[in-house]
Amino acid sequence: VLLIGDPSVAKSQMLRYVLYTAPRAIATTGRGSSGVGLTAAVTTDNETGDRRLEAGAMVLADRGIVCIDEFDKMSDIDRTAIHEVMEQGKVTISKAGIQAKLNARCSVLAAANPVYGRYDPFKTPMDNIAMQDSLLSRFDLIFVILDTIDTENDRTIADHVIRMHRYRAPNEQDGDVLPFASDVDLLTTLSQEQENSEQEMQVYDKYDPTLHGPVRNKNQKFVNLMFMRKYIHLAKGLKPQLSKEAADLIAEEYTKLRNVDMGESDAESTGMARTQPVTARCLETLIRLATAHAKARLSNKVESRDAMVAIELIRYACFQKVLEKEKKSKRKANADEEDDEEEEDEEEQAKKEAHKGKARRNSAEDETDKEEEDEPQDVDSQESDKPAKKRLRKHTVQQSQSQSTNKSNSMPILTSEMLKEFKSILFKLFHKERTQALAMDAIVNYVKDTNTKFAQSDIKSALNTMQDDNQVMISDDTVFLI
Repeated sequence: VLLIGDPSVAKSQMLRYVLYTAPRAIATTGRGSSGVGLTAAVTTDNETGDRRLEAGAMVLADRGIVCIDEFDKMSDIDRTAIHEVMEQGKVTISKAGIQAKLNARCSVLAAANPVYGRYDPFKTPMDNIAMQDSLLSRFDLIFVILDTIDTENDRTIADHVIRMHRYRAPNEQDGDVLPFASDVDLLTTLSQEQENSEQEMQVYDKYDPTLHGPVRNKNQKFVNLMFMRKYIHLAKGLKPQLSKEAADLIAEEYTKLRNVDMGESDAESTGMARTQPVTARCLETLIRLATAHAKARLSNKVESRDAMVAIELIRYACFQKVLEKEKKSKRKANADEEDDEEEEDEEEQAKKEAHKGKARRNSAEDETDKEEEDEPQDVDSQESDKPAKKRLRKHTVQQSQSQSTNKSNSMPILTSEMLKEFKSILFKLFHKERTQALAMDAIVNYVKDTNTKFAQSDIKSALNTMQDDNQVMISDDTVFLI
């Protein structure tokens, strides 16, 4: 399984949880491991000078899981060294006169970042992953994890991280380092499973508000980590057989996936792109996933429902949506340019007309001054016209003021108690929706349902009052909380 996505989306935390739950698991990093360290190395004994083999991480994790973090930081030469292990489950060594085959029947769980640092939704998954098809086809599932912005989800993650910083295990001492590895690194000859089996096994953990957080459902329970480890160990020991119905479903789905891969379907028209090439290994992937689901049910037979779950999982992992950038055609671009030019011409004409108007006014004022000097008799008539103009201006101002007062008087005036009650209802709605902006219609409907004595005019009047007090802001029928 390959987890690829944006930074800080808990890929390493997923690997750490697998280390605790898997019966046998080994952790390594892409930068701190090489192809020889993952498979096997030939060394020389300092005392005798004999050649000997030293097992790598994948050989030590036989019938277990290898967790490789920062998988994209490995070099191409080191990645090609694990091709045989992921395909055959064996390591073949032919070095320094030593020829050997070592079992490495392990699962690989890798976490990597995209080639651009962050996942680019406008590019295909193959361009974002930038790994060889021969390596990607050996992974059963490739999950693309994106860091999306969601208010409710971000709040839930923040609460969980803060609770994890507050929580301390009952047996933890001051200054203890957080463990990262599994029981493989314990330097002891005693069996940890035998010691743990002597204690009474609990299926569910006791509820702890600091560890588990608020419980939304009363029937919600939390499975114990040791019980989960034993359950997985028991399920891996089963060997279910494939039924005829499940085999037919898997064969039919494989042919559909191949047709989509060859372009016979309308996958490209829907904006979906594949994350890995569909080869004959995909058929083995469907069989392994169906068998694993049957083992999780502790069943000795792979039924059709197991095959359906495997099909849904492979469909989800094989295809990823690709966004398309908006492209303007040449005609639209030319039309936009012509519109811009027309607007600029209109602005220039308006400026020229304004300049001409000012020049005309100045010339008219000069002529009036000359007439006043030549004909002093007209002064009395001009002075008599000025009060009339002033009266007209006052009349228009009074009309505009009366219109504004009529508009303000049309809105009802709320009492302080009603305004206080409206504010409490509005703040409850903002807290309930967990947002800073709400539509006007949603607020009106919610307030009317909560308290029937508020009319629509009362609600708008209260919102205008709060806007004057700089408590909210109204724009385009949307109310923003300040």
